[in-house]
Amino acid sequence: MRLLINRNEQQRLVAQSVATMWHNVLGIETEIVIKNWDEYEAAIREGDYDVVRRGLVMQNHRRAHKHSYAFPGQRSGRTGSTSGREAASPASAGEAAKPREKGLRAMQPIETEAQALRDLSAMPIYFASSYSLVKPYVSGFDSNVLDTPSLKAVRINIDWKQSGPAKGSP
Repeated sequence: MRLLINRNEQQRLVAQSVATMWHNVLGIETEIVIKNWDEYEAAIREGDYDVVRRGLVMQNHRRAHKHSYAFPGQRSGRTGSTSGREAASPASAGEAAKPREKGLRAMQPIETEAQALRDLSAMPIYFASSYSLVKPYVSGFDSNVLDTPSLKAVRINIDWKQSGPAKGSP
């Protein structure tokens, strides 16, 4: 199987991990195909891949909204027939399908390999994470699920003192 990725060190590491897991668990041999961005986009348009790594930055944390981005051809309550080789822009994906939270639960399960190959256009396998290390004398820094903290309320307490024994003392 050919796994197409763009030239990005993090994506290469993820692709190597996925390929190793596919080999160890499923016995699938995977060739990782790395292309620069222009060649990568051209290969996607031409369908020159077996599996392609695509990234998606979510604009909010609602499950239905995320679903409509990842599966633009599917509406609530039924599966769509969107090909895995079709790409939709975030704007058109949001307009194409706006499923309701309740409707997502009504989707029928995928029960056969043929049905999965026909109906699934995306498969989430990796979720990036980030860390925010904030000193205790900084207040008002709140992380959120979109990793876009507002800095409007951030303050530095110039009167802050470390409590407890000083570092290195018994």
